[in-house]
Amino acid sequence: MKKETKKRTKKNKNKAVNIVIYTVASLLILFAVVLLVREFIFIPPEPYTTPPPPDALHTLEPIDPLGTPVDPEAYDMIPVKFHFIKQEVSTNIMPVGIDENNVMESVESASILSWLSVRPYVAPGDAGNAVIAGHNLWRGEAGVFSLLKKLSIGDTIAITFDNGQARYFEVVKIYECSYDDLTPMSTEVSEPVLTLITCKGDWSSTLGMSKTRVVAVCKLIDYSNK
Repeated sequence: MKKETKKRTKKNKNKAVNIVIYTVASLLILFAVVLLVREFIFIPPEPYTTPPPPDALHTLEPIDPLGTPVDPEAYDMIPVKFHFIKQEVSTNIMPVGIDENNVMESVESASILSWLSVRPYVAPGDAGNAVIAGHNLWRGEAGVFSLLKKLSIGDTIAITFDNGQARYFEVVKIYECSYDDLTPMSTEVSEPVLTLITCKGDWSSTLGMSKTRVVAVCKLIDYSNK
């Protein structure tokens, strides 16, 4: 009788241990799956914000190309929110400058975009080339600009400004280029152009960046005649 009781007790203990082991293993697998998902699928940190409807656009004056960093307060309108209309994803925008290596600074976040607020670069929708960059992958987490690969020619994106106004843009070109190709950063642009840039491919420890860029070129949609 005692032997049977001991056997039953031991069996119950083994069963409990097995349950704990299986539970821990399942949690580890779930954690690994979550990590993989976050690396390949961007998960918005906030609900989608619908941009306000576009107002009639007025004549846009070129910004004086001084070629020196400026305080974003020098602009009449500051871009604060970026909207992927088709994907229903919105995210914040922060102004950045140029670092000591003459490279565009970036925000240390997977979900926040960088707007190059250095003359002669301009606010999105003003005459000239407005540049917004974002991470494709940041510290094992898919960045919001991993969505660039889901864009198609003719898609619409919107940008909301600090005064509540929104400007809408149509994607007219998507291409890839080398990290050292400065064409996307060209300032020799007279019409309103919005250039979206992100990295692609394996990280180069030598360069401190990826070797390939994905670029989406967008033109301003003028609703004043519609």
